[in-house]
Amino acid sequence: MKRKLILVLLYWVVVVVLSSCAKEDIFKALKIDYTPAPEKITAEQKTISDLKKQLAASKKNEKELKNRIAQLEKEISEKEAVLSGQVGQLELEIAEQESALNEQIVELKKAIDEQEAIISIQGKVIGLLDDAERTLQKNIEAQVREKTLQQSVFGPLPSSRP
Repeated sequence: MKRKLILVLLYWVVVVVLSSCAKEDIFKALKIDYTPAPEKITAEQKTISDLKKQLAASKKNEKELKNRIAQLEKEISEKEAVLSGQVGQLELEIAEQESALNEQIVELKKAIDEQEAIISIQGKVIGLLDDAERTLQKNIEAQVREKTLQQSVFGPLPSSRP
């Protein structure tokens, strides 16, 4: 059994050595075409061609996408610049309106203060007039009492009328 195994191994070693040394000569002698089949080559070439086309299309799509991204980034930056300008303009308008409103508030406060001062003066004047009226009433009452008292004590006073 060992002997058979050794003979088989020896046979395969000889075949491998001979085939590696004279590969083409052996194939030619046996009239075997060892080149790959043309159908297999064409199918592989077609597959390679298709893959190359897909790669080219992918690269084209990638280029178009990069261009579109660049275009969108440019549009975004332009719109940001416009919006930034509009925001600045709106902030300026708001500041102007706020300033105008503050001026109006100051003017209204002055007008209110003036009105309050006038009301206060009018209140004092009314108070003084009330005091003057009371004083006059008291004086008139006092004079009337005095005359009544004089008439009751001295009698009727001669009238100065003829």
